[in-house]
Amino acid sequence: MGAPRTAGRMRARRLLLAGLVGALAAWPVTGAVAQDVPSGGIAARARLDPSEDIAFRAMAIPDTVWVGQQATYQVGVFLSAEIRARLRRNPVFVPPELRSMLAFDLASLASVPRIAGDRRYEVHVFQRALFPLTAGRHEIPPARLEYALPLSNSFFAREESHSARTQGLVVIAREPPPAGRPADFRGAVGRLSLQVRLDGRPQRTGDPFTYTAVVLGTGNVSLLPRPDLAIPWADVVPGAVRVQMDSSTTLVRGRKEFDWIVTPTRPGRQSVPAIRYPFFNPYSERYEVALSLPESLVVTGERVVADRASADSAPAPPIRRTYEGEVPAPITTAPLFWVLVALAPLPFLASFVGRRRRPTSLTSPEAQLLGAAREGGADAALVRRIFARALADRTQVTASEMSDPATLGRALRRAGVSAATAGDAAALLSSLDESVFGGPAGTVLAGHAERAAVLLKAIDSEASARSAIAARRARRAATTVMLLLASALAAWASQDLVAAKVFADGLAAWDAREYGSARQSFHELAQARPRAPDAWYNFAAASWQVEDTAAAVVGWQRAMRLDPMATDARDRLRLAPGTPRLWHGVPPFSLTMVAACGAGLWLLGFLLLALARRRGVASLTRIGSSLVAGAVLVMLGGIRQREILDGREVSVVLSPTRLRAMPVLSADAGIEAQPGEVARVLGHQGAWTRVELSDRRRGWVEAQRLEPVAQGSDVTWSITR
Repeated sequence: MGAPRTAGRMRARRLLLAGLVGALAAWPVTGAVAQDVPSGGIAARARLDPSEDIAFRAMAIPDTVWVGQQATYQVGVFLSAEIRARLRRNPVFVPPELRSMLAFDLASLASVPRIAGDRRYEVHVFQRALFPLTAGRHEIPPARLEYALPLSNSFFAREESHSARTQGLVVIAREPPPAGRPADFRGAVGRLSLQVRLDGRPQRTGDPFTYTAVVLGTGNVSLLPRPDLAIPWADVVPGAVRVQMDSSTTLVRGRKEFDWIVTPTRPGRQSVPAIRYPFFNPYSERYEVALSLPESLVVTGERVVADRASADSAPAPPIRRTYEGEVPAPITTAPLFWVLVALAPLPFLASFVGRRRRPTSLTSPEAQLLGAAREGGADAALVRRIFARALADRTQVTASEMSDPATLGRALRRAGVSAATAGDAAALLSSLDESVFGGPAGTVLAGHAERAAVLLKAIDSEASARSAIAARRARRAATTVMLLLASALAAWASQDLVAAKVFADGLAAWDAREYGSARQSFHELAQARPRAPDAWYNFAAASWQVEDTAAAVVGWQRAMRLDPMATDARDRLRLAPGTPRLWHGVPPFSLTMVAACGAGLWLLGFLLLALARRRGVASLTRIGSSLVAGAVLVMLGGIRQREILDGREVSVVLSPTRLRAMPVLSADAGIEAQPGEVARVLGHQGAWTRVELSDRRRGWVEAQRLEPVAQGSDVTWSITR
């Protein structure tokens, strides 16, 4: 009896010791996770002034991160009890526009009221996860809050609009350190783990099965690269990619699944090697490696000798290697274009109106002032009108500059007038303004007319030449325009950094023959930049490689309609099923080219008509009328071209379907339409669409089996289905 009891006690001690060791081993990991969550966010750390009715603050936690690490951007709205009772509707929050960073909206935080001094504030917190894509300094513009408060307690009281802004913030992003970086590190950042999933069915040589690696954890998993997989006893082809993001917690987490199509070529018991996935952990600030467990399976059948010569001899279709950004909108969307078109007939119409010479006064402003003073009619309004008009004519000062004496003095000094004369002129104009707008009407000021005449003579003698003043103002305006253009260009360049990186990731995946990953990257870029033909073209090429004909045709159709003068998309559309049409239904002319041609004919035609009217040349009248008529025809063609390029009447068949005579399932079914066929939409009725295929077949199909070519629609179906 003693021996069994002693053995049982020893076994219990071993189990207790193992449990303690396991708990101690798990304790640092739990602590690390707890430290990652931002504690004491903006609701507790924002500085409040008890004199403020509404406080609007922003904070980035932390403000220095590694590239690919999350920085949490928080905006807090603190409403005092008095203001909260007066608000009739919720304020409008306008978040800042972020560049060079990916952003995910996080769940709102439940916060307790905040006490500052003797005031109680209701707290509302908006937060967003930011992931810098490049190293450097990333500026976050101020956020804006707009709200309205009633002017009184009456229900019908008017409201006064208010606006508040947060301070601008800066997030510093650093590249992962080179020290300790594994040789196979490909840019994965986060706290990650790796799992694998193997098809459990019995395997035979020559029968493909799916092998899946799942990378999951904390971080922006959507940009994680595909792991490397090499199996010596099988052919391996990269497959689909699936992404799931979870932003319901403080730290964004998710999972990304990578599929491979594995075709065994050797029978026997085989082993799938472990996958090694190095990544940089920004929370421990070191490189770590996630390893999967090796899998084993039994492959039956005979040995298969793969003929790789035929596979390698079939090259992948060409893709576009340079990302040129989004194509600009047609000039027909610019209001200035239509203003010029509307003004073109004015010279011709003006020739029908008799010209009248405007009476010109040869009397100088000084003589007008002195004459009015002698006749006793030099009231303040007349003196001010003559004086202000003479100042504007001689020194080119504007009405806004005359509204303030100090501004007027500076403008006169820039025009070459001495400081004493400029000060006297500003003082005189200010005195006249008080008399005209503050005194009784028709007030006569003794001596002001003579003083204004003397000042005008002094200004005329001291000021620079009119041409010099005009040239100086033109240079200032040109400098301002150049600065605005430079800032706009810098903003555009920084905004497109993210697009260039995603495009480069897609090219890298394409060169590695990972067509599923390449399609995912080009799809994300096409959705973010819908007017980028390069993204749509490459998305179509990658879809073709993974045998998704419908998605390929949609991508090439959109690329062709964005850039109708390019020929590569038209060449690829020859592979689509169906009867080819002339130009694939899209004339090779851009809308800007058609509009410019029509506008040029319009302007030239009315110019010739105006010259013919003035000089009485009949031949010019005929030529001008012909050009105007041609411009009208070109513009009508441009309207049709715009409808074609929009693609709202065109759809692509997604899956095999039969055309039906009536929009009901019980109607007779005709010939089957193949995936990728382009159909012209003729009408809609409920969940059915009447279409005409390229070979003139017509019928009704279910709307869910069609994908519109119009740029406003989404092609998420092509990735997830």
